[in-house]
Amino acid sequence: MKKTIMLAACTHFEPEIRAVLNKMEVTDVVLRVFPAHCGHPPMKWKEFREMASEAQDSGELHILGGCCLANLDETPDEFTPCEIHRNVQCFYMAAPQALVDAYYRTGAYLVTPGWLANWKDAIREWGFDQKTGTLFFQESMKKIVLLNTGTDPEAHQNLQEFSAFISLPSETVEIGTEHLRLVLSEIILKARLSQTTQTVQVERRQKSDYVMILDLIHQLGDNYTEKKVVDNLMDLMFMLFAPKAVYFQTFREGEPSHSWPEGQALPSEFEEMRKNMKEHGKPILWNSRDNSMLIHVAYQNKTMGILFVEGLQFPQYHNHYMEITQFIRDIIGLFISHARQFEELKTALEHVKQLSGLLPICSNCKKIRDDKGYWQDVAVYVRDHSEAEFSHGICPDCMRKLYPDYYKKNRDSGNNNGPVDNKPKK
Repeated sequence: MKKTIMLAACTHFEPEIRAVLNKMEVTDVVLRVFPAHCGHPPMKWKEFREMASEAQDSGELHILGGCCLANLDETPDEFTPCEIHRNVQCFYMAAPQALVDAYYRTGAYLVTPGWLANWKDAIREWGFDQKTGTLFFQESMKKIVLLNTGTDPEAHQNLQEFSAFISLPSETVEIGTEHLRLVLSEIILKARLSQTTQTVQVERRQKSDYVMILDLIHQLGDNYTEKKVVDNLMDLMFMLFAPKAVYFQTFREGEPSHSWPEGQALPSEFEEMRKNMKEHGKPILWNSRDNSMLIHVAYQNKTMGILFVEGLQFPQYHNHYMEITQFIRDIIGLFISHARQFEELKTALEHVKQLSGLLPICSNCKKIRDDKGYWQDVAVYVRDHSEAEFSHGICPDCMRKLYPDYYKKNRDSGNNNGPVDNKPKK
């Protein structure tokens, strides 16, 4: 029987963690919450005694937090199995450390939707009224920054009220829950890995699988092209499932765009299973006839691709395969999306750089000198170094200078093309 993984976290992060766990559809994880200790002395082990007792009966306890866990050092015997996941700042659970630290350096006071929902209670508990609260925050803070996870529709309104109360400007950073999902995924995977070491020999296979998945999370995070992400993904499928073949078809704007392995046609079973998946609305489809799996890879409800794992050699692990596939498919979608965004940003920056800096231009003929020392017409240079194309015409000033009779005739007849000539007629 699979043991329960109990997560304990501050009430300020409860909405986000519940949202992530619901999205992950995990059945072996439960959440317990403890009161927020922001501005209070760190918590003590006795405050977790009831949770620890429950975890001993059914599984293991994982306590998540920041400074509020500073006094939880060596785990007492009566609290095992228990693991502390303590961050220097609890915000590191919700957003990348580099982002959080960057805002701290600007003098920002960071808040989450959970904290803002009860900001008045926090001010009251700290013994502040509006005057003393304003003095306290303005003494060391320059602005209020909401790390918005999208879990509370009233977060923006609460931010405006709190910002007005202490007379500080505010801004919002939309971070979503994807970073928190990665944090929880690693905790849960490591917890499952720990559990497998206590099981019988038949479950040892799961241990190596979870190790490879953990390695995947770190490897994919270092890949900045979609091709590298997909190549590593296919390697992982071969290591996990020992299949006959693996195919992946990417999607852009809802339409198929590319398939792997490159140069190979997708098997007929792929399209057949894809139709069944669409009809039944299932993200993972198992075909017991030939022991194959079809996996819908998505990010933020947008299809990133369809993965087809054909001819798995060990169908007796069917339930385990389905479980780990459910766990990693959205993570794969996240990394594919990030790789695409990086490639788009890189392309955009390359275009921007093409016409930046000082351009040597002739003061007489207006030709531009390129990097190789050759002088080029302005139109040719811009065409070769940007996405712009030129069409040619003649402006009214040049028409007046080069073709005075034709210009006068067109001006008098009102048929002069180009910008309106506002010079008085002679």
